Order: sequence, then C-alpha cells, then structure tokens
Amino acid sequence: MSQASNKVKWCLNKAKKELAEIGMHRGLVEQEQDYKVAALHIAKARHNFNAALFFEKNNYSDWSASAFFYCICSKIEDFWHAKNCEAIF
Repeated sequence: MSQASNKVKWCLNKAKKELAEIGMHRGLVEQEQDYKVAALHIAKARHNFNAALFFEKNNYSDWSASAFFYCICSKIEDFWHAKNCEAIF
C-alpha cells in the first residue's frame, strides 16, 4: 500500500475515532455520492476561476492566488468529461 493510501486510511480512521469519542472530527469522512452537491461545488469553482482572472487583470494578484486555488475542481471536472469518464469527488 502506498504512503498516500496509508495516509487516507489513517485520516478516515482518525475521523471515525473522534466522532465516536467526542462527536466532532478533524479527519476525512466517507459519505454517499451526491451529484447535486458536486455540481454546486463545480459551479462555485467556475465562479472562483472568473474571479481570479478578474483580480489578476485588475492588479489584485494577492486575491487571485486564493481564487485560483478554489477553481481546481472546475478543471478536473472538464478533464473527466472530455475523456467520457465519471469523476467522483
């Protein structure tokens, strides 16, 4: 098992343990797929991409870096649709 797989497994187990002990978690939680929620995240990512371009064009480069961070999902989603694949986040 790769180091990344071990880390994900560790985060999932950490969240389960914390939820059982204190009702809150700081790890990853596995849940059912919800395409409507995923679509909302992608729409927000596209909005942030446009904001980042606006900030960069108007010399607000410090804000554009933050906005670009949040637009990554938009590009991932476009890639998967171009390959006729299904992306699950």
